[in-house]
Amino acid sequence: MATDHYRLRVQGLHQTEYNEVVMHFQGVNLTTADYLANAIDLLASFNTQVMTDWCAMFPTSYQVLRLSASKASPGGGGEVSQQFSYNAQPGTRSGGAASQQLCPVVRLIPPMGVKSAGKMFLPCVAESDANANVLSSTWLAFLAAYMAKVLGGIADGSITWTQAIYSRTTASFSVAQSYDTSPIIGFQRRRQRSPL
Repeated sequence: MATDHYRLRVQGLHQTEYNEVVMHFQGVNLTTADYLANAIDLLASFNTQVMTDWCAMFPTSYQVLRLSASKASPGGGGEVSQQFSYNAQPGTRSGGAASQQLCPVVRLIPPMGVKSAGKMFLPCVAESDANANVLSSTWLAFLAAYMAKVLGGIADGSITWTQAIYSRTTASFSVAQSYDTSPIIGFQRRRQRSPL
């Protein structure tokens, strides 16, 4: 039963601005040395198991346009992508976001003995889900539903994918044990990346 780590990029638009969230997953019961088949399985698992929960966190002004997956551990492998039609995967929270750059941060907590936590910088939050930069209990419930699935393991086929943390400092992976989020939301301008 092979175990390895893969990178998943969720690429989308908020209004007209490109955004990308990069996550890592540990796959268990992988097809040994078949990197593309494993990456395709990760795309399918994310799309069928948690895409609805992902979109439930974001306003209707956001949409997912592409999922891309590749082997992240040493040796790498080719990247596979799944493209969505315009407006096929929109956010489901009513209204738009208060600001293009006002974004929640989710901190991924590693096991004991691992020094570096992971972070996910989410692309936006609905204006109705933030009051004085404090996230609403409704939004936190949507986040909890999504995180419960990815921390518990998602599977569309025989491979189980669990949220992982990649440390650039130590070039190592660990499985996320829990998560928390910032008590207030703020700007992430310094992390802006140019469009494709």
